[in-house]
Amino acid sequence: AGMSGRGLKLFDAHAHLQDARIYSSARKVLEEAKRRGVAAVSVNGCCEDDWGRVEALAEAYKQQVVPNFGLHPWFLDKRKENWLNVLSLYLKRNPTAGLGEVGLDKSRSVLEHTSLDKQAELLVKQLRLAKELGRPLSIHCVKAWGKMQECLKAEGPFPAGVMIHSFTGPAEVVKGLLPLNAYFSISLTILRLKEGKAKALLKAIPGDRMLIETDSPDGFWRREPSLGNNTIDDGLSSLEEILHHASETERESERERVRE
Repeated sequence: AGMSGRGLKLFDAHAHLQDARIYSSARKVLEEAKRRGVAAVSVNGCCEDDWGRVEALAEAYKQQVVPNFGLHPWFLDKRKENWLNVLSLYLKRNPTAGLGEVGLDKSRSVLEHTSLDKQAELLVKQLRLAKELGRPLSIHCVKAWGKMQECLKAEGPFPAGVMIHSFTGPAEVVKGLLPLNAYFSISLTILRLKEGKAKALLKAIPGDRMLIETDSPDGFWRREPSLGNNTIDDGLSSLEEILHHASETERESERERVRE
């Protein structure tokens, strides 16, 4: 049975419905999401060029879209001089909005245009803006956990919450970030991990700090080339699969506690 068949109401904690690949289909996406039991979707902007589309979605679908605005590390080299002021204006104009997607990325393609130190400098500006305005954060981190923990611990805690999106570890990061009011969102990318590592990761995250996401139109652990772009159904089905894996791990942990 689908999610709606089980009577569950889910929140997709991180998606990109403003992405050109699915923006024109937003109505269909959200109608199908609602039918499948997804009550709301967090839509994350990544650069100045897409913040307007995020805002338009939030205006058109007030009950379903939670907007987020942020400058993603992939697009830091394209920022305009007044980007931080513009970001602040978007957030103030949208009082329910969070700040994201922001973060650090040590991928070669990113480091070629923005050093890790510069990324950290720009991230800290956004962390401080989020705290100033009392907004939650959605964080991207690739191969930069040392620097990320340094930034978050220096600027935290975050009373409105800080979410690590599409989290795949390391599991030991969880304990250090929990006191900062951190949440950890799981997507199907967790299936790229070996089973033992994936289970250890899920066990490390307290149930009340775990979120799930599609990262739509991406966030899939595999893609059939013959199918082209992933479909709406793929994204919604991913929430069901993540929920299944998390539930199985929780039941396994409970059995272990009983045996002890």
